[in-house]
Amino acid sequence: MEGLMEGNQSYSKTKIGWMLTLYIATKPFYIFPSGFLQPADLLLLVVFFYLVFTRSKLNVKHPLNTSSSKFILLYLTWLIYIGIVNLLWFVVLENTWNKGNNIDFLLSSIYSIFNFLVLCTCFFAYERIGPDIFKYVGNGFVLGTLVIAINLFFEIGGATRSTGGFNNPNQLGYYALLLMTGSAIFGSYMKKYQSLVVFLLSFIAILLSASKAALLGATALIFCLLIFKSKNTGIKSGIIKGILSLLLVSVTYLVFFDQTLYLKNDTLFTIHNRFEKFFNSGIAEQLGDTRGYDRIFDIGHYLIWGMGEGGFYRFSTDYKGESHSSFVTIFVSYGVIGCILWLLMFLVTKGNNTITSLYVFVGIFVYWMSHNGLRSTIFWLIVAAFLLYNNRSEKVQESNSSSNLIS
Repeated sequence: MEGLMEGNQSYSKTKIGWMLTLYIATKPFYIFPSGFLQPADLLLLVVFFYLVFTRSKLNVKHPLNTSSSKFILLYLTWLIYIGIVNLLWFVVLENTWNKGNNIDFLLSSIYSIFNFLVLCTCFFAYERIGPDIFKYVGNGFVLGTLVIAINLFFEIGGATRSTGGFNNPNQLGYYALLLMTGSAIFGSYMKKYQSLVVFLLSFIAILLSASKAALLGATALIFCLLIFKSKNTGIKSGIIKGILSLLLVSVTYLVFFDQTLYLKNDTLFTIHNRFEKFFNSGIAEQLGDTRGYDRIFDIGHYLIWGMGEGGFYRFSTDYKGESHSSFVTIFVSYGVIGCILWLLMFLVTKGNNTITSLYVFVGIFVYWMSHNGLRSTIFWLIVAAFLLYNNRSEKVQESNSSSNLIS
């Protein structure tokens, strides 16, 4: 009888793990407009409700630690705070200005609620399967890169900027950057050189997307890996360092020094042309007119609590859409209070490590300077898994450490 129960529990753990793997891998399949639930999100909801309705003390084998509980409390505080701010602004503007055009306030809060479900899914899954969750997440990164590689193969000869199954090229670039970040964190739970394969294929995907922000983010991540990665020695580490260094030098040359090579390839020409326009028009103009940085000056006496995430028609600048910067979005929308809550929440993820362990997110933060990546569910899954990874009680076998890009 006990053997049968153990077999059922083992099957359940495997099922949960592979559903998380499939969630990550199927993210590139966009069949609805951006902002709507995609097939992968529907799968995540199935996993979430399964974990909730089957949760009991008997199958909680790996209880959450203090850091995880603190993170959940901080995110709930953040959720309540932004919900109040957005709701108040929605009510005020609906009754005073541009009635019927303020739904963005409510949608912004709904997106954050869904991301909370992503966090809970990761935490509930960890309670069941423990550190094995990192292996399944790593499998998701590997399969995810294979999915976008296949999607890109069938896009050959199409648009100059590839989408890889997403609705626009920047989504592809961001997803590939997230895969790179995740493989750098959880490489010790992946098979030999899988993390390197994820890096290489993801880097190619970023090039084909011609996303400036993703390319700069990937370059920053590689640079930090080369600077901070110091524990591993030997030929395997040397090969990895050599390949990463080659990628770094190649990007630097193509963006800043190449004068002829880009003329022979459509992708390189697109990348070169996009960076040339960016530098010629001026960084200040680009960030202000098209990214929404100049709306910081509109915040005025709403500095403490923010102006809510919506009602973009209110701003005095020419650009009236959503801010193309995660940092501007947090500051302008939720003020000083929101910034402090978000910073505290993120700092908790380092667990017992020093603050320098957060360097692995540098690529994402570079991307956030010119895009709003806060709503990405893959990002929040990585954050939750990163928190659990930093506070795991079990130690990874030393024999696996050679495949980890950051260990």
